[in-house]
Amino acid sequence: MNLNRLPADLLDRPVEEAVRRVALSELARAEIARAALERRDDAEALHDFRVAVRRLRSHLRAYRKAFDGDPGKKLLRRLRKLGAATNPGRDAEVGLAWVESLGVGLRAGHRRGVDWLTNRLEARRDGAYREVE
Repeated sequence: MNLNRLPADLLDRPVEEAVRRVALSELARAEIARAALERRDDAEALHDFRVAVRRLRSHLRAYRKAFDGDPGKKLLRRLRKLGAATNPGRDAEVGLAWVESLGVGLRAGHRRGVDWLTNRLEARRDGAYREVE
């Protein structure tokens, strides 16, 4: 069973099953994105991971009564912390895109500053990625 895909008849299934399947699907998406983040082969991996974690957390909160046993505040808190732990990496990614756009067409003397800042942001991004892995 591919957990990343939801069955076409999801809305016809019992609520408890449908809710579990959606949660498992988001968890699978988070794992796929985390693996891509580790391989460094997808520029959108961190964004995809953040989205999957946020959706999972929202889903668990919204449908907590449909689960056998409440997912619990502890799990929701951990997911919130995990999402927050990705903020520095995402900030670095956005900063890198901005700095790279500034560097287009600069003379060598000005380019050194862009290169310096790019190196700092890349180091910050890579450190943040390691925290998530």
